[in-house]
Amino acid sequence: MSVSIAVAVREGIIFRSADTFRRVADVKSWAFDKTGTLSQSKLSVAVADDGGSDISQLLAHILTHAVKHPVAAAVHQHIAASKPCDTTGRDDALVSIPGAGVETLVLGYVLRGGSPKFTNTTGHPRVTTLVNQGFSVFTVTFGSQLIAVYGLLDVARPGAERLIADLTQKSQRVVMITGDNEEAAHRFASRIGLSLDSVHGPCSPERKGELVAMLRKDYGSVAFVGDGINDSIALASSDVAISLGSGTDAAVSLAHIVLLGTDINRGISATLDLARLSNAHVIAALVWCGIYFVFAILLASGAFVKWRIPPSYAGLGELVSVLPVLLIAGSVWLTRAAQLRGGACLRRMT
Repeated sequence: MSVSIAVAVREGIIFRSADTFRRVADVKSWAFDKTGTLSQSKLSVAVADDGGSDISQLLAHILTHAVKHPVAAAVHQHIAASKPCDTTGRDDALVSIPGAGVETLVLGYVLRGGSPKFTNTTGHPRVTTLVNQGFSVFTVTFGSQLIAVYGLLDVARPGAERLIADLTQKSQRVVMITGDNEEAAHRFASRIGLSLDSVHGPCSPERKGELVAMLRKDYGSVAFVGDGINDSIALASSDVAISLGSGTDAAVSLAHIVLLGTDINRGISATLDLARLSNAHVIAALVWCGIYFVFAILLASGAFVKWRIPPSYAGLGELVSVLPVLLIAGSVWLTRAAQLRGGACLRRMT
């Protein structure tokens, strides 16, 4: 197991415990967050409907300048690029609601930013227009008035489409659980080859945890892959919690496995390969030890009357049990190296 953990580190994968190798090999279903996990964490604002008002932009900037969520960060960057604003001293007043948005008080009025459901603007024409076009939507309200709507687009992470195809080919159940609106989730799912019946959204953090429990009941062991604070419940509820190294502190601290690279397909594929390799080699080592010690006990008890080992050489028998186990452990490294060389050759051929 020590060798397996060392190989995983070379692959950019951090296993928190040796037992995780066994649990990964038992996984029957995979649940993925969308924003920042299957998609890149840097979104871009495609439509900004703020009326060109300096006040609207300032209020949106106040809400988003200290928020790490990819949607809010993209809105902040869009506003800052066109009109830098001074938000000094506003950090402590912001209240973040995981899976919903952020709010604060300005001049005695509640200033909110986040999903249309959080800001109570789901039926507003300016919002429904962008939702129906498949955009991820960030809304800003001041009091009860909608003052800005932003439509955002995201790009799939490298390897996301290949990952979905590979897991499906291995008879794994794959779903996407997102807090994004249904139209945006379906639009993204179609780009990475995920069937629409495998998409669940919009989901609150609590709902994500419930869906993980449902997957376990229907399919068996569940792995959840996420990177945000709103994924915390689902990560804690899953049998194998996987986070990206670029994720929030909450997600990384809950994860059994942390992927340090940006290619999610390579990270997940290497995790599965190493888990199966490790388990196979552990079984091989245990079988060898079992066979050896049964034989050694029979030999020591005199069961083999015509076959004796001089006492001066009996100590060498310990090497016969230890060396094969060490060789089996070393073969994990060699087998993984051979897989990588084969994959490199295949990539060159294609």
